[in-house]
Amino acid sequence: MATVYLTFTITKTFEEWKAVFDADQDNLVSSGIQTLAVGYQLDTPNTVRVAFSADSQKVVEDFTQQNTTDIESSGHVLESTIWETFSS
Repeated sequence: MATVYLTFTITKTFEEWKAVFDADQDNLVSSGIQTLAVGYQLDTPNTVRVAFSADSQKVVEDFTQQNTTDIESSGHVLESTIWETFSS
């Protein structure tokens, strides 16, 4: 298992972005991804960090590639994403 951290910029408010993210939890779970934590940087609320648990970073990458349109429409700026993966 891996813990995958994503840090990225959003173009909408955190609340708007999170409503879309929360609505997609069943899709994440069915793809083998569990959300561990979600939050924004206190002094920069348009910077978000999400922690996922999955078999590998590739599982999360594949999900992202398969759902690019929905992710971008949430306000997530895909080009800003920083990926970090740790053992769990």
